[in-house]
Amino acid sequence: MSATPVQRRHLRREKFRNAQQAWKALRSKFKDYEDRGLMTYEKVLGFGGFGIVQRWSLNERDRLGRNRTVAIKTIIRPDKEHCVAALQREIWWNKRFTGSEHLVQLVDLPKEVLDEVGADINNDECQGIPIMVMEELGLGSLADLVDRIWASIDLNPELPRADRMMEYIPSRVLWVTRACIGMAYSSVHSESRKGQAIRETTLDWPDYVQQSKLIHNDIDVQNVFIAEPSGIEDKEHSLNPVVKIADYGCMVEWDSTWSYEKRSDSLWGKSAFKAPEQFDPDGNMDVHTNIYQIGNTMHDLITLGHVSYNERFAGTRRVRGIDGDFRTYGFRLVESDTYQIVFDWGNVDIGLRELVAACMAEDHRWRPALVDLELMCRRRIRELDMGVKYAETIIEEGLRPISEDFVAGGPLDDISYRKRVPGGAIEPNRIVEKFYKDYFINAWDESDKYSSYWSADVPEDSPPPPGPPPRPAGRVRFVTPVPEARSSTAVPGGVTIEPVRRPGAREPAPPTGSGPSSPMFSISL
Repeated sequence: MSATPVQRRHLRREKFRNAQQAWKALRSKFKDYEDRGLMTYEKVLGFGGFGIVQRWSLNERDRLGRNRTVAIKTIIRPDKEHCVAALQREIWWNKRFTGSEHLVQLVDLPKEVLDEVGADINNDECQGIPIMVMEELGLGSLADLVDRIWASIDLNPELPRADRMMEYIPSRVLWVTRACIGMAYSSVHSESRKGQAIRETTLDWPDYVQQSKLIHNDIDVQNVFIAEPSGIEDKEHSLNPVVKIADYGCMVEWDSTWSYEKRSDSLWGKSAFKAPEQFDPDGNMDVHTNIYQIGNTMHDLITLGHVSYNERFAGTRRVRGIDGDFRTYGFRLVESDTYQIVFDWGNVDIGLRELVAACMAEDHRWRPALVDLELMCRRRIRELDMGVKYAETIIEEGLRPISEDFVAGGPLDDISYRKRVPGGAIEPNRIVEKFYKDYFINAWDESDKYSSYWSADVPEDSPPPPGPPPRPAGRVRFVTPVPEARSSTAVPGGVTIEPVRRPGAREPAPPTGSGPSSPMFSISL
């Protein structure tokens, strides 16, 4: 039964009061250092039923001359033992990923602070209330990026053409796989890598090193963050920002020998973003579970929306590189004889859309292996870069293209901010550069709407703080319509959407030869 408006107000007030007490405790913890000019409180980055995160300035400059800020997280219910244990566990996982470029890193506070109150900071065995200090990523999460793009879509018609911002994410920016690799191949000597930015890869590890079975359980656009430009020359990230996975509170190192009860208790995460096996204690959990969630994240970036749990369906598709039809929750990204994409994201690089559909396969044996995923991404990025150089040469020198499929340039400048290049064309640098300038140069310093509430006393009968703002219209359902019936149903346009299999349902095995160690997936995409 859903809560009444009165219950919702009461629960929201109680939830905020708990967060407010944690806010005051954290401010009090560092007040002396703030008075001494070592740190400066800025704002709350976020809070929920578990914890609160504040942004603090360390009153020093980084190598690019920017003000150095950190994110400080603590729990809002220190009286709950499971909350204390959860943050200690998150700190422990963060330490394991020290140095991984695409995973959020722990950072130190000034020495004077650590000497006096450091026992509770970034200590997974502390006796007091744990405090986690992380790098603060000023560009926010991928969910924030999607919201900003929707805001631009709403605002652009009122702006002069020169001021209009990009309304989509270019194909050449849509590559977010390294973080998955970093979790599977994390260092066993992580503390020795502190302060480094080591690019994760499956290719440099000896054959005898086995990838770990680390399952994040909660990868989605809300838990992947965007780092500000480093200012370092970098081929992979020259126009693609570094993205980092955060929030390891749901992470486990899966062990199929656990008891049924322990496996059931370890199936954390948000239902709408879970892989199929995450609903079943007997499901085959492994690195391929992370691959599904990375694929789901990419799906949402391509479509600028997400599919709610009640609208999840697996459709049958065939893509290049897979020998046979397979069922995938990413079927909306790939056309078939009875289904055509009517939205502009149908022009996203077909290789990327097919790869994402494979990552979201219902049966994990159809998903690409981690090493194949890395090889495909490296190869496609290299091909796209070469294609840009080829296109520029063809246009500049007036040459005849060797391929009849070649499409020179892209949309005219007056519409390129809202319309992608046609499918099969290569996005010119000017499009990628504009997107980078629109969204990644300057931090989006959004105000804290609760700022006037944190330090004030909140009487029992006072109105609750404001709830979250409504999401932009069309965020959730702007992809293929979903029928109300749960049986296979034809919908307008001729597409047939098949029902999602419920937790615990067993799928027929793929054709012979596509076992877990040899998926029916080729790197020929």
